[in-house]
Amino acid sequence: MACNLSLAADQLKRAVRVDDMDAQERITPAVNWSIAGDGALAVGIDRAPNTRSDWKARSSDVWVRLTSDKPFVNITKGQADGSDWRDPLWSPDGQRLVMQSTRGRQRSLWLWDRSTGELSALTDRAFADTRPYYEWLDSRRVICTVLPPGLQADEFFPDSEAIARAKAGWAQFRTGQAPSVSVLDPAAEAESVPPKSDRLFDARFLRQMISIDVVTHTMKLIADTYRAGDLGFFAPTLSPDGRFIALMVYGPPVGGTYSDMLGTNQLVIYHTDGGVVQFNSSLLSDALSTSALRWSVDSSRVAFFAYGKSRAEGAKLVVANAVQAVAQALNLGDTAVTLMRDRQWDYARVEWTETGELVYFAGEGERALEKFARRDWWLIRKSAAPLKLTGALKTVPEFERLSSAGPLAGIAEGSLWWLDAKHRAVRKISLDGTVLAPTIVWPQSAMLAAYTTNVDRSYIIHREQRPARSVVVVENTNDTAAARRYYSVDIETGQVTPLKPPRPELVMIRLDQTTQTVYWADEMAAQYLGSAASLWITAASPAERGGSEQPVIALNAWQAAIQTTPGIEIDYTSLDGQPARGWIQLPIDYQPGRKYPLITYVYPGQRGVGGQSAFHYEELAPAAGFAVLRPQMRFISGRLYAMTSRDVYFEVSNGVLPAIDRAVSLGIADPQRLFVEGHSMGGFATISLLEQSGRFKAGLASAGEYNWSSSWGTFSAGGRYGEDVSSLDIGFAGENIQQRPATQTPWSDSSLYQRNSPITYVERVRAPVLLVHGDQDATVPITQTEELFAALLRLEKRVSFVRYWGEGHIIENPANIRDLWLRRLAWFDEFGDMARDGAGHLIFEGDQVKSRGGGAALKPADYGYFDLFQPGGAKAQPDRGR
Repeated sequence: MACNLSLAADQLKRAVRVDDMDAQERITPAVNWSIAGDGALAVGIDRAPNTRSDWKARSSDVWVRLTSDKPFVNITKGQADGSDWRDPLWSPDGQRLVMQSTRGRQRSLWLWDRSTGELSALTDRAFADTRPYYEWLDSRRVICTVLPPGLQADEFFPDSEAIARAKAGWAQFRTGQAPSVSVLDPAAEAESVPPKSDRLFDARFLRQMISIDVVTHTMKLIADTYRAGDLGFFAPTLSPDGRFIALMVYGPPVGGTYSDMLGTNQLVIYHTDGGVVQFNSSLLSDALSTSALRWSVDSSRVAFFAYGKSRAEGAKLVVANAVQAVAQALNLGDTAVTLMRDRQWDYARVEWTETGELVYFAGEGERALEKFARRDWWLIRKSAAPLKLTGALKTVPEFERLSSAGPLAGIAEGSLWWLDAKHRAVRKISLDGTVLAPTIVWPQSAMLAAYTTNVDRSYIIHREQRPARSVVVVENTNDTAAARRYYSVDIETGQVTPLKPPRPELVMIRLDQTTQTVYWADEMAAQYLGSAASLWITAASPAERGGSEQPVIALNAWQAAIQTTPGIEIDYTSLDGQPARGWIQLPIDYQPGRKYPLITYVYPGQRGVGGQSAFHYEELAPAAGFAVLRPQMRFISGRLYAMTSRDVYFEVSNGVLPAIDRAVSLGIADPQRLFVEGHSMGGFATISLLEQSGRFKAGLASAGEYNWSSSWGTFSAGGRYGEDVSSLDIGFAGENIQQRPATQTPWSDSSLYQRNSPITYVERVRAPVLLVHGDQDATVPITQTEELFAALLRLEKRVSFVRYWGEGHIIENPANIRDLWLRRLAWFDEFGDMARDGAGHLIFEGDQVKSRGGGAALKPADYGYFDLFQPGGAKAQPDRGR
């Protein structure tokens, strides 16, 4: 009887709806929270949007739990006035919180006092965007970057200044009284600073650095108006003791060519008490990005790479002594520094050891600059050539400083390694066979933190969580998602301690060594850029374990009334003979024995595991009756690829086609109803797969690169109406197919670009294709999709091109998201020959979906009457746990 009642209750649950996506509350465990020394927890929780009219506005509140026996309290209550509050950061003494907020009609820095419970604005100066830099210098002073007086940023539409320039030019054209001209001339281009005014300003560039006394609310100017280097991508870098702050400032061009106009940065070091450190040296000119900037443990010196006065000699490793105001270029012997291949962005690497010596990552000899030449870690010696440390290793670890003063650590050859600076040796830590394929999941790596600064303030959390002791947490990536195992490893002693989550499906996100506490989150936090709906806490010590069997934060309680879709992991062998793992999200009301239409979602570099929602695919597509396959794809999208070949086009199908075969062999996928979809590099992969296989009934490709040659020279959306050469992004997309610094251009190796471009093989596309692109895409210009559409049209292929005005690289407007889902389902249903009932459910005939029998396919608007698109959804107040 109990089973029947349970089954009946489950049947009363409804399927997910499109509108539910706008009702979710979230936390972002990697960035939007902070832990005080006594364990007090501050968390930013994203509110569900109030209305569709403010869809672009971010809305979050900061919640605080001071002790484990007290509940979370909303200290900001931003819903009352629609203000946004996020990124809390405790003072070193744990008595105050700073955070950013939009209360008062601009985004600025606010303070919450723990003793009084009062909120107050720290400054009337605005932040440039939602990714400002601020950090505690001590328990009384905060340092932060702000806009110059009188300027306010348009964080919703940061390209408004470029659009305004274009509109002004169009108006001049109509009057005929003034020239509607815009000139890009590298030889004549000079550094220009827009005038200060009260107008709305595109503030991607200008900054000031200030410090604020949070007791008196007095402000001190540290760095006057400057233009941030690398378009403000990289954060200022504070010395460990807070005495100095290093800034990358956009400097004058080094020449008249395009390459000389890009990446020109000057390193400037300021005293945080005020005043600049005056170096009488050109070595601080034309520095490489700050991802390679590292302060010594004693805070006296900073190491970085720079060209200095001339780029002809290549990059130098420079050490600037901030105490003595002296800079020195170090002897690199026969090695040459190159831009990095690991991770998604290009970094030159240098690190300080705990003994005060420098190690760096470089190639050796004449081949050092070649793309696939080996790189090793080298130790700088005072009176001798650099010493190679990793020459005996088959694979070189990605060493990083993961503690404030302990050894460097990294993963290679399935093992954890550390650099024994005292004996100048690289050593392996034995994990006793318990961890077969370890990945360091905590502390967050500086490399990943540098990347995510462009997304959120990870560098603050990274500095806060960096422990004094050399302890890391590794995950056994050979385990299934439902049986992950975590181990705390003391690098210096080799002690390994298992960490057990409260539930198997949770992921470990942080270890607080002060209170010996482990924080866990639900599956959505599997990647640092993901979000979560629950937060759990357990004790780190095995003797005290038992922990909390209930989450301390539990959002979206209304989802308990929604049917969940089961998912399964599949193991298979890729075409290149390598073991691979995929994930299949099964449809609502899945019944074994039935064969379902399958959408294969592709993105190069993705892991084939669940919980990584791609534009709500794992929720909405199964609710519409589809199974969704996420295969493992081994090479990394972006500029760098973990491959032995630069011909990325021919690697796309490696992990995909065998995964589809596996889904069919399991009896889940209908081999006659296979579809493929991807976004960005996934769009590139989608068209490549449609050319390499005739198995798919239809495909959907959005915002993809299809012709590397034409993409190489296409201006970005912002560059087209920009006023300087550096905004053009020439070659950014085209060089995705090779490592930077690019050695091959479309005219020096045209075959490289041609053979890797899907446009070259467009005649081989046999399935109907739905193309999607936003006209303001600054990452992949819409001209790429225009070119592919023109080719398919000329070849009389079945193709439809959906353009969303005003959208960028990702479709964000709720109305457009809804429209795209209508069109997606109509497209796949039409070419999959599928019949639905009046509620939108697939009709089965035997073990397969029933054919329409020659009947007309539904139009996109028809799907709007189905349950998936009906209004309603979450009404109950989300539960934030205890």
